[in-house]
Amino acid sequence: ERVEESGPVVTWNGTVLPDYHIQQFDMIVGTGAMSGDAAVMMQEFMDKTIVTMTVRRSVELVVFVKRATADVPWGLDFPPNPKGSSLVIVALLPGSSLIKEYNRRQREASLQVQIGDRILAVNGEVGTSKLIRSRLSSSIGNIRL
Repeated sequence: ERVEESGPVVTWNGTVLPDYHIQQFDMIVGTGAMSGDAAVMMQEFMDKTIVTMTVRRSVELVVFVKRATADVPWGLDFPPNPKGSSLVIVALLPGSSLIKEYNRRQREASLQVQIGDRILAVNGEVGTSKLIRSRLSSSIGNIRL
């Protein structure tokens, strides 16, 4: 969720052009030949002094929806114990929902809400992942994600 002030990432950032800096909200999605398994990737960091990483750069997408009541489902699933300052989407749920309707209206797939996307704020309010989840549950009316 943040870039430390010292360590290998700072060293890397000091040796490459700004476009290649590792930034807040970048996600490590692979190390060496491994991808997707956080425990295995973390072990590689602990076992080796040189690690090749694959990093995914986030792109901010603002989503506007209108929710009539708190009973209208979002159609999103999140980790059972979220951590950090964003809420990662782990599944798009079946059935009628705000996000399914939003995605249906988007002509380009890159503008759709997808698994792996992160919600950073609700109506401009940032905070912990638990606070964001709470705001999602209770928000009604015009909502900006």
